[in-house]
Amino acid sequence: MVDAQELCPVQTAAMTFRKNDELEELLAMSSDVATSPPVICRAATAREAARALVGLVGWISQRSGAQAMQAAMVALASHNEAWDPSRGPLFRSLPAVNGQTDVNVAMIATILSGLVPQFGVRALRSACAFWATEADPAVWQAVASP
Repeated sequence: MVDAQELCPVQTAAMTFRKNDELEELLAMSSDVATSPPVICRAATAREAARALVGLVGWISQRSGAQAMQAAMVALASHNEAWDPSRGPLFRSLPAVNGQTDVNVAMIATILSGLVPQFGVRALRSACAFWATEADPAVWQAVASP
């Protein structure tokens, strides 16, 4: 664990904490990240992948509307090049209109890239297809619930 005193003065000056011992508390909380094993023991399901996207889906739906969220999921789930590892890193190629990638598509791809090791490409693409096509909020809620 890093001691707060070992941090560069520029780093600590740029950080704003509500109380003096907050940095130490945050460092203690973060220790599980360093001590957890890097290997995932089982592949997660597509339903779990869809559940992992609930917060992002909700945020985009509130910010831009459910139709915009679903349009972004359709664009990404349907864009084969984004999911093809033979083309380089996943999500290097994103769907674009007139050379511009929709901000929601880019945000989803960014989140997905960090989830690939846990869920795998197939489960994540299936989750995107689910959010792209399911229109019933009751079904959304059922998927969001454990």
